Order: sequence, then structure tokens, then C-alpha cells
Amino acid sequence: MRKFWGLLLMHCLALILLAGVFRPSSEAKSKLNPQSTAFTPFIVSERVTHFSGAKLTKEGDYTIARRMDGSLVRSFIVKDSDSPNGDEGKAVFIWDIPSRHNVMLEPFTMSAMTQVLSPKEIADFLNSQKACSGAILSSEGTGATEQLLGHAVVRVEEQSKVIDTVSWVAPDLDCFPLKQTFTFLDPQHAGIRHEDVVTKIEQRDPPNSMFAVRSDYTERSPAELQAEYARKYGGVKFFGTTVDDAERHYRQHQE
Repeated sequence: MRKFWGLLLMHCLALILLAGVFRPSSEAKSKLNPQSTAFTPFIVSERVTHFSGAKLTKEGDYTIARRMDGSLVRSFIVKDSDSPNGDEGKAVFIWDIPSRHNVMLEPFTMSAMTQVLSPKEIADFLNSQKACSGAILSSEGTGATEQLLGHAVVRVEEQSKVIDTVSWVAPDLDCFPLKQTFTFLDPQHAGIRHEDVVTKIEQRDPPNSMFAVRSDYTERSPAELQAEYARKYGGVKFFGTTVDDAERHYRQHQE
């Protein structure tokens, strides 16, 4: 089984369930008016590295771009052994605020999966990006600042029963994390961790082309995408056993 699909599926589920892009603390989430919220626009390059114990098991490069209105796009190139057919393809995840669309672009079936977000979901998504608060900049960050890529960052640590997250967030970028380490704590995944490190920052408006859906992509629901993927690649299931939940959520988010 190609390792890429487990990685892509995690991003698919994050996109579908709005699990949060930047994992802010609960105290950091303030009530925002999407019409008045302004964000620092940027295009960043990020290296994601996976470890099992001391062994490096996987690494990949991502591009993340944000507009002033909070719209966000995250993409990465699928290639080599991660590709189901050996070709390269770009996986893209788009959160478009003006249209309230949440889109996944799957390159190998040339599928677009578009969901319409409610006003509350839009507000929650914007809150997840506007992650700065007094809690972060004072009690959680006291004495734990440094510079990364020319930006002052504050160390923030959050821990649940299953994962410990350490983030170095940049207040001048709305507390976007320039470095994050995720360490799994549950026995089933003991020793597994991954690190996200921003390697380049351009503070400018991203081009509209980064948020565009190509005209040759076909809109498909999760069930339709899975069927097309199975047809092309020998019965392999893109969503696995989660397809029913994904399909139900997709149907609830149509115009």
C-alpha cells in the first residue's frame, strides 16, 4: 500500500471536518466578524518530516498561501512511490471565504470535491487562523520567545490524552506557526511524531490562480471519487471505510 494515501487522507478528513489548520488553544479563539477581519497575506513553503522513534520515515514539501480575507490554500506534489501510477500530481485544499467553498482537488482522478460552509463554520475557520490572544502572548508564552526567519515567535504547548503539540507561533502573522512538533502519546502510536517547519516566507498577496479549480476537473462526491479511484487503480479505496461518513457530510454541505 502506498504511504501517500494515509497522509492525504488525514488532510482530507481535516478539510472535511474542519479540524483546524493551525491548532490554536481554545482560549485563543475570539469571536470574529468575517466581514471585518483582516489577515496578513503570505505564501510560505513548509517541510513536513515524519519520524518513528529516531528513524525518519517520511518527508514532504508543502505550499501554503493566505489572502487578506482569510482564504487559504494548501498544496503538495505527489510523486515517486507515493503516486499510484508513478506520475506526479498536485493535491490541493482550498478554503475560499467569499464563496464559502471548501474544495479538495484530487489529481489522479482529476476530481474536485466542493462543500459549502455555513456562516458558523466560516467563523470557526477564521478563528482558527486569528490565533493570537492574551493567553498566548502572556501566560503561555512568557520567557519563551526567539526569532525564526526574521519573525519573533512564541512557544505554545498543548497536550491531550493522545497528542502533545508544541508550536512556535509568529504574532505578526496572526500567530501562524513557523514550527510545530506533534508527538503521539497513545500506546498504539508510541514513538511516532512529525515536525512541520516553515522554510520560506513571502509576505504578499497570493495570485488568484492558486485558488482556482481547473476546468478539466470533475465535481465528485466522496463516494463518486472512491468509485473512480477504484476503477482506475485496481479496486483500491481512496477513503477506505470512512467513505459513508464523508459522503453524508458532503451531502449536508451542498447548496
